Amino acid sequence: MTPRLMLTALIYAFLTLLVAFAVVMGGYLLAIAVQDSQLATVLRIIGVTCLLLLAIDGVLLLFVLALRALAAEARRERLRSRTSQPAGAAQLPENNTGAGD
Repeated sequence: MTPRLMLTALIYAFLTLLVAFAVVMGGYLLAIAVQDSQLATVLRIIGVTCLLLLAIDGVLLLFVLALRALAAEARRERLRSRTSQPAGAAQLPENNTGAGD
């Protein structure tokens, strides 16, 4: 899985979990209002699970973003090191003709 695809999947999962958490908590409050304690308990457990998955997804999202930033920095360093050398410096052969013998 490429980093861009992973980042996209994590962002979509984060948004989906956020909406799911909001809907489940709305259902939980509705279940409390109609005094259905069993449904409220189930919805609370589902809501806590969504919240836990949101936290895990957030940490993974930060991790992927940090890896992307490090990769971009390494790429910039490689480009800087290539452009800082003179154009023909790496291509010139050493003069080992043996004329000093």
